[in-house]
Amino acid sequence: MPGLIIGGKEVDVPGVAIRNFKDDPKLALRVGRSDGPNDGRTRTLPVTLVVLHTTKGIPGGTDKREQVILPGLGPDTKAEDRTATYWSTDPTQSGAHIVVDHDGSVACLADLQTVCAFHAGQSDVNNRSVGIEIFQGGNAEMYAEQLDIVRKVVDALTSAFGIQRQIPDYYRRNTPIPRLQKMGGRDLYGVVGHRDVSDQRGKGDPGDSIMDVLAKNDYERFDFFTNKDIEVWKQRQRDIGGIDVDGVPGPQTNAALKKLGYKDGLWALPPSVASTSDPTHNLIDLFFPTLVAALGGDPKKAISVLSDWLKKFS
Repeated sequence: MPGLIIGGKEVDVPGVAIRNFKDDPKLALRVGRSDGPNDGRTRTLPVTLVVLHTTKGIPGGTDKREQVILPGLGPDTKAEDRTATYWSTDPTQSGAHIVVDHDGSVACLADLQTVCAFHAGQSDVNNRSVGIEIFQGGNAEMYAEQLDIVRKVVDALTSAFGIQRQIPDYYRRNTPIPRLQKMGGRDLYGVVGHRDVSDQRGKGDPGDSIMDVLAKNDYERFDFFTNKDIEVWKQRQRDIGGIDVDGVPGPQTNAALKKLGYKDGLWALPPSVASTSDPTHNLIDLFFPTLVAALGGDPKKAISVLSDWLKKFS
């Protein structure tokens, strides 16, 4: 089954139907044309962000309708084909990397590692991010399982690029996060909305529903305005030991977490002390972050406590 294209390789996302530009060239994002302002869209920065969009951005602008989230999946609207066709003729060469239709089908329009797509309106954010467009219908509708497919794609991206699973705490009306809008996201790892980057976008780009889905799947909410994430990560880095304490969970922190058993180096995927086929260990995984917090943020101490506990009851 075709997958996402990352660094020239196909990456499968379990349970997700994906088409990509290698299998269907007409899906290819328009890049590197000499007749446009965004010539030669080769990344020069590592991927540290995922930016979520909706195709209509409702509610936003003069359209104040709230989003409608319908159950299950919706129809195949051919959104990826129509969107790719539009972007291929757009003189500004705008476009995101990925489109997710109502039926949950996913189209990957460019190499996510090497191509800088023009989707967020801030050049450094574009350079550091993968953009995902979620198809929204004319009645402001999206579908619950469509949003869960988006979550699965985001899970795959955070794992592939070592992006910590963290999101904004809540949307502040027409107030983008300064670290994104003005600083280009150089010290921010995570998953954000277009509305968090630009003051020209409204609540519905991408809306609260997808952020709620991510939060329910262990994406941490942080106040990026007051640098709460930096404060928390500095403490985590101190507890890990032997790495820079700068509050930015970059490659060094990711590598240290991998050594401690965190899957893909992500804080949201703590180490299992035994096979996850045992319900006891599934329960341990669920409460591991809470135990770490209770022990002053020390993951090594938490692993030791769990190991001692299992020995007593084995």
